Amino acid sequence: MTDKYLKDAEKGDPKARYELATLYAKGEGVARDGGKAAEWLREAAELGHPESQTFLGTLHLFGDGVEKNHARTVELYEKAAGAGYVPAQYNLGVFYRELRGEADYEKAAAWLRKAAERGNAEAAHALGCLFSAGEGVRRDFAEASKWYAKAAK
Repeated sequence: MTDKYLKDAEKGDPKARYELATLYAKGEGVARDGGKAAEWLREAAELGHPESQTFLGTLHLFGDGVEKNHARTVELYEKAAGAGYVPAQYNLGVFYRELRGEADYEKAAAWLRKAAERGNAEAAHALGCLFSAGEGVRRDFAEASKWYAKAAK
């Protein structure tokens, strides 16, 4: 399977680099190696490939094959999210919501809303939770119900 992507990845094809990185991250057809996954993602991320930016950001979030670096995670997620990549918008919203002792619920709500408005059910549910709790938004049970219903659809 790696041969399928290796040739194009070595030529710099961002999609092939992303696919190859996925194989290394999961250990499918190759030994699992977060460091090699990150190597394949870096150039693609720098070229503006949003899936690679998001994936590399997640590797930095958990320190998988790269240094754990939340600032780098945010930087990469924001690039992809700003380009309209819905999974990055969701990840960024969750990141801001989950920061232990440093949560920024307003930023979380803003990013989750963007993802939810584009059809991400998990983001809609999370946004409903923020409205139910009044975190980053005004407490509004009707608005929470609206987002829960969107998530359920």
